[in-house]
Amino acid sequence: YGDVFFEDNTFFGTYTNEEIDAGQAMNDIARYLGALYRQEGSTITSIEFAGTSFTWNEAGTLLGSNWEDAEGNTLVSAIVAAFISDEDTIELTLSDGFNSLSIAFELIVALDIVDTAIAADDFNTLVAAVIEAELVEALRGEGPFTVFAPTDAAFTALLEALDATPEELLAREDLADILLYHVVAGEFSAEAVLDLASDGPVEVATLGGATITISVEDGNVFINESQVIVPDVFATNGVIHVIDSVLLPPVEVDQE
Repeated sequence: YGDVFFEDNTFFGTYTNEEIDAGQAMNDIARYLGALYRQEGSTITSIEFAGTSFTWNEAGTLLGSNWEDAEGNTLVSAIVAAFISDEDTIELTLSDGFNSLSIAFELIVALDIVDTAIAADDFNTLVAAVIEAELVEALRGEGPFTVFAPTDAAFTALLEALDATPEELLAREDLADILLYHVVAGEFSAEAVLDLASDGPVEVATLGGATITISVEDGNVFINESQVIVPDVFATNGVIHVIDSVLLPPVEVDQE
């Protein structure tokens, strides 16, 4: 389920899978909720989650693992189970026996560029190409990267233009060069891209070495001749802008 973070309209924190499994996130949230509730002048006596009431099992520091239901199951284990079952929102109701306060935490799965493309399910050819070109680990790296990602429809159009099959595309010796022509070092949001090309077309170097031309026409962003159709798909190590055609790096002509 990837890294996660919680927010109640403000950023809460980021946790790794191991920290989630160890209950660290829930411990921190329990402390946060306890402090929040005490600001209202009350002390928590029970927490309700998913229709189950959890009570404090001993005096001491407020930790998520110390809240148990009638059968001895901890609040931590209940919420971790919700993560695994892909619940989008974690809702807790705190009570002091007289009044209650409900808090909702949104669960957001934070994925790297490769996993974001996989999850989107509209980049199957792109993902297959990245795997074939052995670029998965590179694009999972710290980055940050800006990726101009062609959709499956864009690759279908390219294959028709080249009169080639998907297998022939994946077997090309320049496959890695083609893919790296879609990647720029640094994280450039849509706003940053617009600023970059605000005074006219600008050339930007790609990770493949060749340059792309970024231009803006009537508020639309173009990468060479390809248009950005979905901007700002953020990942943990950069941003993806979806484009409507595949970019091909310029072919070098030997000079005799």
